[in-house]
Amino acid sequence: VRFMHQHNIAHLELKPDNPVVNVPRSHLYVIDFGISCFASSRESVVSGYRGTRTWVAPEVGTRDGFPQTFSPIAADLWATGNII
Repeated sequence: VRFMHQHNIAHLELKPDNPVVNVPRSHLYVIDFGISCFASSRESVVSGYRGTRTWVAPEVGTRDGFPQTFSPIAADLWATGNII
């Protein structure tokens, strides 16, 4: 996740299905970048609902019918903590 963020990529769909381990090589890969976005800094924001409801950060989605803006980097970190 740190590597993605250092390269300005926010995944936005981190959940237990998306980390894949190559056991013989002890490598961890993240898959499914279908809804990922570029995020140049922690201050970058996106809006609207993205991701699998059970695994997204609480601030992702809508409130009172209006899309909410949120930090995709922070949302990835929250989802990573959920997976761990």
